Amino acid sequence: SPGAAESPWRDPSAIHCAMVGTVQPRKGQQDAIRALGQLRDLQVPAELAVMGRCHRHYLKELKELVISLKLNGRVHFIEFGHGAADLIGTADVLLSCSQREAFGRSTVEAMKLGKPVIATRSGGSPEIITEGETGYLYSPGDVCGLARQIARLFADRSLVVGYGIATTGPVQQHLALLSRDRDEAIARLGEAVEVADRSGALTWQVVTRLSLARETNDDALVGEAAELAAGTDLVALLTPAIGH
Repeated sequence: SPGAAESPWRDPSAIHCAMVGTVQPRKGQQDAIRALGQLRDLQVPAELAVMGRCHRHYLKELKELVISLKLNGRVHFIEFGHGAADLIGTADVLLSCSQREAFGRSTVEAMKLGKPVIATRSGGSPEIITEGETGYLYSPGDVCGLARQIARLFADRSLVVGYGIATTGPVQQHLALLSRDRDEAIARLGEAVEVADRSGALTWQVVTRLSLARETNDDALVGEAAELAAGTDLVALLTPAIGH
């Protein structure tokens, strides 16, 4: 797989789709891969780059899916690093296929860069994506719907360019507010990490997940830590950090 610093894209004529975040079943990477298979059958050239910390067994399943769908060379797995913004910047569209995402930081980063986002109609995505202006929505698990939205952008590349204009003015103000709220939540998460470190009642798993969540801004890791810490005083600090 290519490193984070180099562009993963091989076909300049294809629509380049990026996914950034923890690689696990509820994030929907399998749906994005299946959508690529449908696009190939529709003769729509597409590539997918997946960047994130991988759950090893799930990554093996995804790679087997790529082989079974004959998408070798079309799907690229990239180790998580500090090149997430660079990857989004080189992509045509960001995909957010999570079953439920309270707040997608990569979605906000894409919108700041003027990139369209195709996301599931669940969680916080409908609140931050104006359909037809800053992106498109589809029902969770609807692989056909996801493929249709990608094909729509491929058919009219001017839509991709237009998002650079759409994400200015009021939209950027809205994103600034969301980013500020998120920064405050991360600050609270920092407090939670310190509390976890000092608490003998909490396990190293909680501390590890909190530390990784603070470093990567990954909501899934925060949620895992919250479950492990259930019933302790730490939950009071975790709750605002999660955004509920």
